[in-house]
Amino acid sequence: MTVYNFGSINADYFYQVPHIPAAGETLAATDLDQGLGGKGANQSVAMVQAGADVVHLGAVGRDGDWLLDRLGAL
Repeated sequence: MTVYNFGSINADYFYQVPHIPAAGETLAATDLDQGLGGKGANQSVAMVQAGADVVHLGAVGRDGDWLLDRLGAL
């Protein structure tokens, strides 16, 4: 059986900081990473990992080809 999942596909951004900032403190990030995210995409990934055949329906912008590549590699 194929599961059709209609949901969001987002880019998640992860910032590395030297420590958790105190109230009112501003820190410069020392590193930045990005990953596949969005509730819909996360659900599709979980279903694939559980063994389901999944077709994800969602939209991405012109700069989102890498997101589609990540989903397609599952």
